[in-house]
This record gives sequence, structure tokens and C-alpha cells, in this order.
Amino acid sequence: MITSEKSYLKGNIPREALPEMLGKDLAMRRDGKPFLPIGCYGARPEDYALLKENGFNFVAAGPDALDKVAEAGLMAAVPFHGDDEAYLKELGETIEANKNHPAVLCWMLADEPEYNKLDLMGIYRAYQLVHRLDPSHPAYLVITDPRGYETFGRCCDVLAVDTYPISNGTIQDVGANIAKAYRITGKDRPVWHCGQTFRWPSDRAPTPQEHRFMSYLALLEGVKGLLWYAHRWGDYHLPTDDPALWEAQKQFIAEVHRIEPHILAEGLGQKPEVISEGGRVRAVRKQAPDGSILVISLNATRNEAAKARIAVADSKARIFEVLGENRTATLNSEGWIEDSFEPLGVHVYLAR
Repeated sequence: MITSEKSYLKGNIPREALPEMLGKDLAMRRDGKPFLPIGCYGARPEDYALLKENGFNFVAAGPDALDKVAEAGLMAAVPFHGDDEAYLKELGETIEANKNHPAVLCWMLADEPEYNKLDLMGIYRAYQLVHRLDPSHPAYLVITDPRGYETFGRCCDVLAVDTYPISNGTIQDVGANIAKAYRITGKDRPVWHCGQTFRWPSDRAPTPQEHRFMSYLALLEGVKGLLWYAHRWGDYHLPTDDPALWEAQKQFIAEVHRIEPHILAEGLGQKPEVISEGGRVRAVRKQAPDGSILVISLNATRNEAAKARIAVADSKARIFEVLGENRTATLNSEGWIEDSFEPLGVHVYLAR
């Protein structure tokens, strides 16, 4: 039996068909072409030009901002929150009025419905309403508690996972929760990474190294979209208040645009053989449609360095660029990459 705080349902929650903007490969499409959504919460219209300049392609923005979003060359994830009849009425009227607007990316049905104890069947009716009124744009939910994946996670086309582990949580849970979301929801809908760029009250924001680790860990687990909370949060403004973290985010996004075909390739990637001290290093191998190979590797421990050997099967290339490090790595005679990893270290190898 599936339960929420207010409703009970026997059996699985039926899924709607994929919307037109989502391919069977789980990649978003615009004008028929796949693309990787890269966005953020908390942006104001005066931020849009800066975000566009630095590789973002969407923001969370209400219907009143859609024209400004479009003028900036961005798209909008349109947010809602609720579960009652008034909420459903607002959702339906907003969709009818804006579903043909060129800026719309998706409809954000609610914020963390499992945490906020929303009615499961209210959100399910919202999901059905989106599909009845708009066959093109996906319904989006962000879920922070993994217990919500099997319930609310079936009431959306895009499931975003927001773990926010800094600084009192477990940073590896960013990847573990994404993997769990795919496993529980059946791997037939995309999971997006909603990452942390804010600081909890009386706490700190992620360091640049932690940001890079969490972001590439999400890609290692197969996410098909990226966004962060938040560009602004109250008085906090990321570029102003944490310029080092902002620079790290810009560098990461620039790298991601180079490997977008690999990230969007069908499937979640292959796990190559990795030999490392204490089993600390993990890796994934992804192949773009043109045959080029990408290997994302990372040391999943906070306090211990490691050396690793990573098998790169069937690669015509022998030399790999190591993104963001101004160096290359060469396969040895047996087809392995050998490298050293600092704690939470990330190496991204792109075939030349």
C-alpha cells in the first residue's frame, strides 16, 4: 500500500506517457534537438544576462517573468506549490495561458512535497492535469527525502534530487540518492541533480572542491539535468558573497558543455574496472554518438588520498585530456589510465 499523510492508494501509481520534450533516452529536447538543462533557483531578472553568459539555459521563474526570460535567451521552470482545489485551478489556468510561450521548460508542481507533507493524490491530480492540458512540457518535482521516491516520485516526468549535505550531512549521499531514485522509479524517467550553492544559517556553503565533487558525482550516476539552489537566497548572492564558489561553478559548467553529448547519450554509462587503494575511486565510462569516450572518475572519500588504475575498453584514442587540469593522460600498454587522487578528487578524461 502506498501512503501519504492524507491519502491511501493500493498498488503502484500509474504513469503518464512521456511528454513530447522528453525522449526515450531521457534527454530534454527543444526543436527536436537534445540538450542538457542547466539552471538555478533564486535568480532575478537582473541576473538573467549573467547566467546566460556563463552557460546556464534555464531559471526558476513565474509566469509574469516569461517574457524577460525569453529576451535573455533562457527558459523557465515555472514553480507552483500546493495540493488543494485552489492550487489545481491556478495550475490549470497558468498552463492554459502559457503552454505555448517559447520560454517554458517545465512545470514545477511543488517544492519537496514529501517534506512539506502535501497530499499525494493532490500532487498526482496535478501531474494528470499537466498531461491533459499540455502534452509537450514535463511535470517536475524536487524531492529531498528518499522515502518520497516511490510515491511522489511517480507523480512527475522529471525527478530532481536535492540532498544538500554541507556541512553536517554525508556528501556521498548526493550520488547514493540519485542512484536510489533511478532504481526505485524504474529508470524510465530522468533524474536531475539539484545541488547546493547556499549555506544553512550559522553554517557554511560548499567549498569549490566540494561543489566539483558533488556535481561530477551526480553526472557519474547518470543525471540528465543540473540545477542549483540558489543563485540568491535571502540576502545571499552567490557571485558577490562567495566569488570562489561562483568561479568553480562557472568552470564546471564550461566543462559540462564540452561533454554534453556524452552526458546525454542513452543510458547511464558503463562502470569500468577500477583498481584503487581501499576501493576509494569510482568511475563511469560514457560514449558520445560520434564514438568519443569520456571517463568521469573520483575519490569518494573525504580524508584519504588514493592511487587508481582505470580500464578504458575499446578506445581508439590513447591520449585523454584531463578537463580543468591543463594536462593529458595516456593509456598504458594494457589500456588503463593510472592516476593519483586527493580526497574528494575528481579527474575527467576526454578522448582526444
